[in-house]
Amino acid sequence: MAPAICEVDRKSLATPVARLGNVGRVTGLAIPRFVSLKSNAARLRIGPSTDYPIIWHYVTLGLPLEVVEESGNWRMVRDADGAIGWMSAALLSGQRMATVGTGWIRTQH
Repeated sequence: MAPAICEVDRKSLATPVARLGNVGRVTGLAIPRFVSLKSNAARLRIGPSTDYPIIWHYVTLGLPLEVVEESGNWRMVRDADGAIGWMSAALLSGQRMATVGTGWIRTQH
């Protein structure tokens, strides 16, 4: 009889992210997770408030971003180029988008 290489309980594969502790302190949603801009005018700031300076202006509706942290109504996000900063949650959509080449493709769920 050959030894088992890896024996895994199938139920453990389906463990929700929330059980693993990788969830946002505000929403309880998975961290990290992907979102998109629901505005064609958004500002990325160095801190979670309008009191902080703007480091980037985004003008692309549907731009994909990765949420890496939460604080109140603010989300720390990372863009495809690796820029990280804080953005108002009101500017973000749970709709996942992707960048392909130089154009955009919208996915349907």
